[in-house]
This record gives sequence, structure tokens and C-alpha cells, in this order.
Amino acid sequence: WRMGVGMDLANAGGEVVLVKGNQGMGLGDVAVRGATSHHFIVLDNEAPAVGVILAVEGNAGGIAYPRLRHGYNPKNTVSSVTQYYRVY
Repeated sequence: WRMGVGMDLANAGGEVVLVKGNQGMGLGDVAVRGATSHHFIVLDNEAPAVGVILAVEGNAGGIAYPRLRHGYNPKNTVSSVTQYYRVY
């Protein structure tokens, strides 16, 4: 991961895989929310089929108020996830 650039899958050695959609997310996956590309780490063993995902995220207060958040952010819903990264 490179700030301002994103995930460099070409140099990940096959250990990081991009999965389109939101099906099959689980513990440790890095979910991407919507068009803003906000990322958070999924803490649910299996993400719920619908609803809010238990997660940890940085910059939870935005760039002006960076902070670490652990818990349920109402914006981090299953339906808001457009893709996720799985690290092997």
C-alpha cells in the first residue's frame, strides 16, 4: 500500500488479491467503501450479509481530524463495500 497511490498488486507477489464486490468478506480483509475509496479492516470472522461491519479504521475523523476507530461505523455497511483486498 502506498499513500496517495493505493495498492500495488503488481509487486505483491500474489499475496494480496483484489476481490470485486462484497461477498465472502471476513476477518482481516481490507474493505473499500464506495467511490471515496475509504478503507477499513474487517474484524468480523464473516462479515454479515447485510448491515454494519465491525472494523478498525484510520483517519476516522477525516484528514483534518485523524484518529483510529474500532467498532461499528454506521457508514461501513456491507452494501457500501465495492471491493476488498485479501492478504494471504
